[in-house]
Amino acid sequence: MGCGRGLVDLDRALGARRQAISCELVLEVTDEMCPWNAGCWRLRVSPGGAAELRPTAEPPALACDVADLGAAYLGATRITALAAAGRVRELEPGAARTASRVFAGDVEPYCSEVF
Repeated sequence: MGCGRGLVDLDRALGARRQAISCELVLEVTDEMCPWNAGCWRLRVSPGGAAELRPTAEPPALACDVADLGAAYLGATRITALAAAGRVRELEPGAARTASRVFAGDVEPYCSEVF
């Protein structure tokens, strides 16, 4: 579901992971390596944390590259930090904060191997 640059199967990856809060958010994703990920997606997260991602023609609230979305998916990088760095564009006020909360994890990822 992932590769060195980001998520390969965006809809499967987001559906396979429980999210922190419920929400409905439209994301515009760019992806040069996996063009099937590119476009607008409606992320719907139920109150239990189950996520569903479907293509949509609705206007996006947030625009990002799949690599940045992959970083947020892992849980250590916040969407708000990526937006502050100019890597994510907030198209609807509050969308970056909502997305940050959605992808937040209880345990930060780490790698015990040095490479």
